[in-house]
Amino acid sequence: MILHIGCDEFLPLSCIVAVLDFPCGGDADPARPPFVPQGASVRRVGTGPVKSVIVTATGEQRAFFLSPISAQTLRKRFERGPA
Repeated sequence: MILHIGCDEFLPLSCIVAVLDFPCGGDADPARPPFVPQGASVRRVGTGPVKSVIVTATGEQRAFFLSPISAQTLRKRFERGPA
């Protein structure tokens, strides 16, 4: 199964490790969140404000997707299943 995370981006559920709320305002830098390790892949989905971060793992590779869709909405999509 797959999860739509915004725009034209879809991720297989099997590679998703975590879906986190992204802090709004303050010193949060949407280009490089402070919890992302150096050297990790960061990919911004769309151009809207970042509302969540999806952490994926494939083998030893880790990727962080910055999504304009809230973590709560992504959870509802997961629970609802495929359309």
